[in-house]
Amino acid sequence: MSIKVINQQATCANIFRIMKEKGLTPVDIQKGIGFASVQGVYKWKFIAEGKPNCKGMPSTDTLFLLADVLGVSIEDIVVRNKINV
Repeated sequence: MSIKVINQQATCANIFRIMKEKGLTPVDIQKGIGFASVQGVYKWKFIAEGKPNCKGMPSTDTLFLLADVLGVSIEDIVVRNKINV
């Protein structure tokens, strides 16, 4: 049997691809989703680049906000891969 799981690195890379297409900067995203600082957005960039010791992705709440700011659906942001279990 196979299931779909979220690919964190590809999802974070996808966020930055969409940002680039929309002409948005990390500061635009930070302000749009209400982060106190831009570091959280840059963390996703480090994850996208495969930096060591960088793991994670936006929370579910943040994904909804991010989708609104980017003008896309969550399905457009999240990248899933099939794995066999």
